[in-house]
Amino acid sequence: APKALADWGAPGMAIAVIDGNQSVFLGGFGNRRAGDPAKVDAHTRFALASLTKTFTAAVALQLAMEGKLSLTAPFKTLRSGFGLRDPVATEQLTMLDILSHRSGIDEAADLLWTGTGYSRSEVLTRLALVPQATPFRSGFSYSNVMYVLAGEQSAASAGTTWESLISRRILGPAQMTDAGVGIPSAPDGNAASPHALRDGTLTPIPPRDLQNIAPAAGIYASAEDLSRWLRLWLQGGNLDGEQVFAKSIIDSMWTPHTIVGLPPWARKLYPESHFLLHGLGWMLQDYRGKLVAWNTGGIDGYSCSIAMIPEEKFGVAVLTNVPFTGLPEAMVFW
Repeated sequence: APKALADWGAPGMAIAVIDGNQSVFLGGFGNRRAGDPAKVDAHTRFALASLTKTFTAAVALQLAMEGKLSLTAPFKTLRSGFGLRDPVATEQLTMLDILSHRSGIDEAADLLWTGTGYSRSEVLTRLALVPQATPFRSGFSYSNVMYVLAGEQSAASAGTTWESLISRRILGPAQMTDAGVGIPSAPDGNAASPHALRDGTLTPIPPRDLQNIAPAAGIYASAEDLSRWLRLWLQGGNLDGEQVFAKSIIDSMWTPHTIVGLPPWARKLYPESHFLLHGLGWMLQDYRGKLVAWNTGGIDGYSCSIAMIPEEKFGVAVLTNVPFTGLPEAMVFW
């Protein structure tokens, strides 16, 4: 791992590895901030970015199981004033379409939140201006803003905020005590600083406030937290005797819904794989004859990856404080 940090030019990295129900590795390497001696450890907080989507999808399915939220009802019947630019999508879009990334909406939707200062509700109102990239339900179309819609609707159906929903239903019961929503922070200062290349030098940068897309990318956590998150998934939703969510939720989220496909560059990257699919919040891929459920996250100054081989009860999570890097995924596959 220290060699990997040097090879990839990353200040710090935290790793959690679960085998069976045991943590076989949990720790950190390198520094929280370039030029600062403070070391990364198992409790150093990093931004999870898009790994947040697995949390948002899980609570949506919890609410659906309880009859508080429909996964298959047209969204326009759930949310007053809802509308998209495409009339077919407006009529037919469901929570299941959002969670499986098959709305067809253009990635230009990201321009609604990036540096605009728009509130979450303003971002969702302006969704109606975004064109379709592909016809509705015709293929995989990854969308941050659609996951904001899923998170906000889940919170509304539960009569609370998305932040409270995540805290009460996952972070609390799973005892993910380092985790929170917003800019990574800790009472003792044990948080990794984001970095970017500035004139060829890796430099600490201010963290981005993700309040307006928090349900898609707003959670921060430590490797210790993610070791618990991995165990929760690998043990059928049970953690230390507490059933945090039903195994049927995991089964649903690990069931393929959308074909992603492996273009030629991806076949070179994954020579052991034949397919790449999306379930609900998770990418699903075969690797050397086993199913892998995985996801990655990246936001200004941070990159991370999490993956599990369910039939082996094996999982790994890697957190780093550099952007746009293959380091987390390389470590996961190694």
